[in-house]
Amino acid sequence: MTKTKKNLRFLTKTAAMAALLALFCPMAIPVGPVPVTLGVFAVFLIASISTVSVSVSAVTVYLVLGAVGLPVFSGFEGGIHKLVGVTGGFLVSYLFAAAVIPLIIRRAGGRKWAFFVSMLLALAGIYLCGAVWFAISYPSSLGQAFATAVVPFLLPDALKIVAASALGYLLRKRFPLLTAGQGIDSGGAGAGRKN
Repeated sequence: MTKTKKNLRFLTKTAAMAALLALFCPMAIPVGPVPVTLGVFAVFLIASISTVSVSVSAVTVYLVLGAVGLPVFSGFEGGIHKLVGVTGGFLVSYLFAAAVIPLIIRRAGGRKWAFFVSMLLALAGIYLCGAVWFAISYPSSLGQAFATAVVPFLLPDALKIVAASALGYLLRKRFPLLTAGQGIDSGGAGAGRKN
């Protein structure tokens, strides 16, 4: 495959994943200062069916689109104030999830357990970053931040992990080309480790 074709495939995949984020992430149910959204589900799903480079690029595009004012953040809102506000830590930490999920899945050779474990670790990172950011922005103690911005979302986010890991595994197994041809961070479900 020529370099031009590889670049075109990368851009196409990135645009498609960013579009999925822009479609799902705005959907929200207001619950205090931090709404229940489909953001975590969407990020986890696109990360589980993408390479690290595509996943991180797609999340970056999504964050930039929201920062410049497109209504792609929760509640169909946009603007830089959303990134620097109380929920900004959760949004920015999507980049961590976008990197760690496909990395762990690839290192595990696409095994089913890796989808759930990688998402669990990604969620822990999102919670930590989001709670610290919330505590600084609100302001409140870290304990209060966890009680307000993390605890109410434990069950909904657990359900999102179950759904995203199951769907991600099925899609990656059914469509291995989703992660093919992107260099060292490629590899579909069932693919062997490349050491």
